Amino acid sequence: MAEASLGLKKDSIAEVYALEAYDYALKIKDKPGIQESSKILHSSNKAKGNFETALMYHERYQEVTNELSKNENEKGLTMLKTKIQYDQQKKQLILENEKALAKQKVYIYIALFILLIFLGITMLIRKNAEIQKKLNVELISKTKDLEKKEEHLKDVNHTKDKLFSIIGHDLRGPIGAFQGLIKLFKEGEMSKDEFLSFVPKLKTDIDHISFTLNNLLSWGQTQMNGSSTKPCITPLENIVEENIALLSEIASNKSIKLINRVEPNTLTWSDSDQLDIIIRNLISNALKFTPEKGMVTIGATEKLNQWEIYVRDNGIGMDEETMGKIFSKNSSHTTYGTNDEKGTGLGLALCKEMVEKNNGIIWVNSAQNKGSSFYFTIPKAKKSTRKVLKSKRLGNQWPTAVPL
Repeated sequence: MAEASLGLKKDSIAEVYALEAYDYALKIKDKPGIQESSKILHSSNKAKGNFETALMYHERYQEVTNELSKNENEKGLTMLKTKIQYDQQKKQLILENEKALAKQKVYIYIALFILLIFLGITMLIRKNAEIQKKLNVELISKTKDLEKKEEHLKDVNHTKDKLFSIIGHDLRGPIGAFQGLIKLFKEGEMSKDEFLSFVPKLKTDIDHISFTLNNLLSWGQTQMNGSSTKPCITPLENIVEENIALLSEIASNKSIKLINRVEPNTLTWSDSDQLDIIIRNLISNALKFTPEKGMVTIGATEKLNQWEIYVRDNGIGMDEETMGKIFSKNSSHTTYGTNDEKGTGLGLALCKEMVEKNNGIIWVNSAQNKGSSFYFTIPKAKKSTRKVLKSKRLGNQWPTAVPL
């Protein structure tokens, strides 16, 4: 650390680390450590103009260097003496061994021949065992792959069945009604005024179809492993404001008050598209189960490393059994809203999957006839990344999402 700091021209920091290293070296009597730290302290003090201190450490460096050189010379001399003795003993041993080996060659050749026979037999047995083991591993691996593929096919088939079921029941009806009205109008069996009177209902149905299709596409992608999460700096308040504007007409039709309590600059580290789907589904769900003249509140509480976001309503609420089913991806549980609004049963399961993809959790607190509060967590944007976003700010309006 001291050498790195010195290389970066941070002499004061280098001196702190070098002093600490010097103290440690003195305690454990590590002369190379004393030598290196003295050298660094000499350089740092010299750079700061502390020439007396620099001279002291330079003298200490020279002293230790001389001691080390002396020790190396003594060590070399000892090693040379040892080597000479070793060579003499080696020659003597070689002569003795040559005499002994001459007598033992016959026995060694016989022993080697027998050893080769046993070695060949052992290699054959081991090779057969390895082949058998490899075949067993491949068989187990292929069995597991087949089981995984079978499970995946079951999930895909279940997803397909559910998609077709929803398309058949929840989309075909409104589209068929729309086609029927157009046919009546086209054939002159319905006047223009009568057709226009159905426009508000048609718009509601088309909005429902669009919302359902978005959920279906998103859910289908997650089930078939086709979606990827791309987190970036996402201002939560923008997502909430956009969805309140999008769903304001539905709220207005039921005289429901939408309250946004998300503070400005609530920056999350999340996939902006997935966060948008989560917020939209939770607000839409709250509007669905809140009676006329009710209230839906959206807010966020700051935690240590994450935001705890909530969508709260004073609607009809849920019992314990219903709360245990609503987040299951294999559940087809769906209920009608206070104005007989129909859902697909996918929204909350989709929310759960997308919250977890963004390293969060989702849960609900509810009581019948008192309302429901949905909570989920999303990681906060780190302080270091917030500076990047500030440099991209335009006037007083934050962009929806800023990738790094």
